[in-house]
Amino acid sequence: MLIDWFTVCAQGINFLILVWLLKRFLYKPILAAIADREKRVATEVADADANNARAKADRDDLAVKEAAFDAGAASRLARAVVDAGAEKERQLQVARAAAERWRQDDASALRGEMERLGQEVALRAGQEVGRISRQALHELANADLEQAMVGEFLRRLSALGPDVRNALSAALRVPGSAALIRSSLELPGPARAGLQDGLNRALSAAVPVNFQVDAAVICGIELDLGGQRVGWSVAEYLRGLDRDTAALIGAGTTPAPAPPRGAALVAAPEPVPSH
Repeated sequence: MLIDWFTVCAQGINFLILVWLLKRFLYKPILAAIADREKRVATEVADADANNARAKADRDDLAVKEAAFDAGAASRLARAVVDAGAEKERQLQVARAAAERWRQDDASALRGEMERLGQEVALRAGQEVGRISRQALHELANADLEQAMVGEFLRRLSALGPDVRNALSAALRVPGSAALIRSSLELPGPARAGLQDGLNRALSAAVPVNFQVDAAVICGIELDLGGQRVGWSVAEYLRGLDRDTAALIGAGTTPAPAPPRGAALVAAPEPVPSH
């Protein structure tokens, strides 16, 4: 068999051309595409690994935050319970204090009302005593109550001790001072003159005197000079009645014994009340 070398050479050349064409237009793009794909896959795998690492870090951070939140929530809950207990106790203390204030206010108002009632009872009793005394003096001794009060006051004024006399004299020496004689009844002119004369003799001086009717001086006469007070009245006897009345209406005080009959009142210096 004869070999056609021309044909063989042509087929070899054609094969080489085909190989070059395949390599140039087929294998090379395919290999480039494969390399591209591998590169993309590697990049995606790296990105996935990075995302997984970030996700794991986020999960770990979230777990830490959840643990911290749970611990903080428990602490806040415990603190809220403590604060609620403290606020409850504070509110209870406020309520107790308000109740105590109301109780004290009610007790104070009750004491004030009882004192007012006691004073009113004493005043009315004194007025009644004065009326009865006036009537008794008229009927039994044929004497006026005014004269009896003046006589008793003058007797006690003349019996004053030296300390009281000196205090009254010192008060009289103050410029502008004047004696104030208060009585429960309107004193007639002769009675006033007798009191003026008795006061002048007791203090050995001409004493300026102002006369005033005061219902609080129950059945008696009271001298006020520079804050020094000397007097006699039924009020001292009614003090025991006042205390007894207060005890009877629930004031809780123990009735004190009545002062000796005919006791005089000598008070320490105090401001002269205005009328």
